[in-house]
Amino acid sequence: MTGAWKGGLQFAAATDLGTVAATTQVTGLTNGATSYTKGSYVQIIASTAADSTWIMIYTATQTSGGSAFAVDIAVGASGSEVAVISNLVCSALEPQGVRYMFPLTIPAGTRIAARMSDNVGFDSLPIAVTVFSDTSASAGTGAAIDTYGFLSTTNYGTAIDPGATANTKGSYVQITASTTADLAGFSLYIDSQGTSTGAVGPITWLIDVAVGASGSEVVILPNLFIVGVTGSGFSVTYAPVIPYLPLQIGAASRIAVRAACSTGTSPDRVLGITVYGVRQ
Repeated sequence: MTGAWKGGLQFAAATDLGTVAATTQVTGLTNGATSYTKGSYVQIIASTAADSTWIMIYTATQTSGGSAFAVDIAVGASGSEVAVISNLVCSALEPQGVRYMFPLTIPAGTRIAARMSDNVGFDSLPIAVTVFSDTSASAGTGAAIDTYGFLSTTNYGTAIDPGATANTKGSYVQITASTTADLAGFSLYIDSQGTSTGAVGPITWLIDVAVGASGSEVVILPNLFIVGVTGSGFSVTYAPVIPYLPLQIGAASRIAVRAACSTGTSPDRVLGITVYGVRQ
């Protein structure tokens, strides 16, 4: 097939940051040796070679326990790092590798670093970063990513309880009372709240993401379908990262979430939600 490329978002180049080909490994992060305490920043790259407008971050737990991690991505000189993405969740009770991708403008010559905390105070976490350059400027390319609903006391998101009646939407739960900036779109992380149960078998959810005042919510993402499997000693929510969706949300907006679940059994029915909003 011949002819010119169609318009729209196209990547001109993808650049790997921080992998170690000699060992087939990536950059490793360590915690602050205390539960829920961030460790020191670890450099991913000293200076980016070109302007980039998208970033992909992959983390993978290397434990079979219930570790829950929260990762910050920062730019700036050593000792003066500024987080541009905060508290990316990665949990050992969900699939052990998670991949986030956001539109994020990073100029050439930028130092990128990362740090993390976990809930046990002794685990480590590998991280891989890829940046992308567009053929032209992306509409809605992000200045930073704002995190809503994350709880630093658990390293999980805000709990959404569908209620004891199966297959029925529960009440809305507020994720944030007011967004701090206009958002070009958002991504979600869906977690199991660190719960492992004795129940065995698949569980399904339908999730609504809404904006608006309490009692007047307007759904902007309806019936997001999630499948999970619970069993003795583990709890898995598949596809915990919902990819970036260019659904705009205005500044000062209230975000709320509700869900229906195929079971009314607690804690199996409860999910956690963290929202990552991309600033315009």
